[in-house]
Amino acid sequence: MNESILKTDRQGRLRYTPEQKKIMVDAYRASGLSAPRFAAHYGVNYQTLVTWIRKDKQSSTSTIQEARLFDEILVAYCVRVARVGGL
Repeated sequence: MNESILKTDRQGRLRYTPEQKKIMVDAYRASGLSAPRFAAHYGVNYQTLVTWIRKDKQSSTSTIQEARLFDEILVAYCVRVARVGGL
């Protein structure tokens, strides 16, 4: 099955895979264009693009927060092991 084929729903709206959305958001960020210009140029609804950008930012923030929490736990563990006498 070819993933590059655009799919539509019953109302004729284009449906994008999560990978296609991520590619579009990354392309927008790399383009240097404003969101309205980018959306118009690539034929994506501006509000749809904004939603994708917002969701991508939220998921990136969650990933960063999880990584920081993991780092804190790892450091605490290493300190505790060092106090007990090593690994």
